[in-house]
Amino acid sequence: RRNCDVYVIPKTAIQPNPEKTRKLLEKITEEAVNNYLKIQEEINVLGISLGNAPAYVFANLFPVNRFVSVVPGSLLPECIWESIATRKIAENSGKTLDEYREALDDFSPIRNLDNLKANSLEVYLGRCDKMIPYKSGKELSDEMEEKGLSPKTKIFSASGHCETILRFARNFAN
Repeated sequence: RRNCDVYVIPKTAIQPNPEKTRKLLEKITEEAVNNYLKIQEEINVLGISLGNAPAYVFANLFPVNRFVSVVPGSLLPECIWESIATRKIAENSGKTLDEYREALDDFSPIRNLDNLKANSLEVYLGRCDKMIPYKSGKELSDEMEEKGLSPKTKIFSASGHCETILRFARNFAN
């Protein structure tokens, strides 16, 4: 019996054509859904960085025991356009922000909160994050509060993207 499924999003996931990015995220989400339907046991979900996009879609479909969201952003298309890691891909794509929204907004974590049911909900943010801007993660956490989801939000005030992930991982293991 397995106790862990891992879905890795490749570094090349953000494509100039947002439809290609969407297809990749759909494939990962579909695989996770199909694997869950085979076992249908209590499940914990961990989303890190871009991995939050399919994680929120999944957790909006099925109740989860523990949902941990590390360096999430509220709106996926905007995060792609604002991130120091992906901004150039979007700017040089020949596509507009509206085209990215049309293709990817369904994968925005903030759009996947209405049916989110988690016994425990944790959000980890870095105030100095330039990959997924802090304001975007804070917007998501605030929206969760507004919807009564009561996330435990931990903000690392002097941490960027990678530092926040590392600090989360160090504490998660304890």
